[in-house]
Amino acid sequence: MSQLKTFYLFILLSFLGITLPSEAQTLDDYPWIESIIDQENCCFNQTVQLYSLRMFEYIYIGYDDNCAGLGGILYSSDGTVWCMTTSNTDCLDFYDLNFEADLLNCNQSSELDLFSSYPWLGNVVNEDDCCANETVTLYENSFGHEFLLVSPDPSCSSEFQKWYYKTGQLFCTSTVTSDCVSLYDFSDMEVVSTWTCGDGGGQEGNPLSEGIDITLRNTLQDPGEAEVTYPSLFGLADDAFDEFATMSYTETEFPTALAQTGTPFGDINGLYNIDLTETSVEFTLLPDETDPFWVMQFGVFPEGKFDRYYFTFAEPHNITSAASNDTSVNL
Repeated sequence: MSQLKTFYLFILLSFLGITLPSEAQTLDDYPWIESIIDQENCCFNQTVQLYSLRMFEYIYIGYDDNCAGLGGILYSSDGTVWCMTTSNTDCLDFYDLNFEADLLNCNQSSELDLFSSYPWLGNVVNEDDCCANETVTLYENSFGHEFLLVSPDPSCSSEFQKWYYKTGQLFCTSTVTSDCVSLYDFSDMEVVSTWTCGDGGGQEGNPLSEGIDITLRNTLQDPGEAEVTYPSLFGLADDAFDEFATMSYTETEFPTALAQTGTPFGDINGLYNIDLTETSVEFTLLPDETDPFWVMQFGVFPEGKFDRYYFTFAEPHNITSAASNDTSVNL
């Protein structure tokens, strides 16, 4: 009898057009979707998502707000239109559905014309001013949310990076003491497309070339005071302790940075091992609590005090953005 009841239940659900939840997690499990979406034009299918409610499955195909306005259509798992999102009704909120999986996040291509796709960019980016906005990069996170990063050229601009929602609203501005990437955990986002000011700017491949000359200079700044160089603390010229190295992907450039002999304090051992690669700068502290000089300097900096390290490269470095694994350290 129990087998018969199960058979009747299956027949009833089939007539109602209902599919019981399964392990399906890809577009291939819902072949009817292919006739609806157009991956060459994301306007009416920016996202395709799988939802569930008790034993039922639903597919939500969401529009791109930038080119199709607010909207989206909720389908039952067999392709029947169930609900249409409008300015007054949000289908997902109305039915209180459970999110199961992203089936598609539509990205038109890496050659996407950002200024055409996001017209508001023309109001915040001067395409002829490569110092203020060297690059514009479109990012997407794992939830399908898009952000645009406007990056200045640090070699000729004192502006900071700015992150925008895809709608044009300013989301976050990085500063000397606050890095948006670390603050909002943007490290897992993927690059969708990039616009570069001028003639494409920068070299292909690695941002820093092996063999180029690098100059290192250290400065300190106390709260409310002017920034000064490290050697000036000993009454020496600003460039007295400048250090020089050659960029290498395999060798450490500055193995004993800030080491000096014959200072008024005697010989000073190196403070950091500084190793640069084509994609990173790594600082490793060298002295410990037994060091005769540096132990006097150890401690947590008060608010507003900064220890800065300037790297001057013999050619354009092409670095347009950075992330730090320590919130107290920014590049």
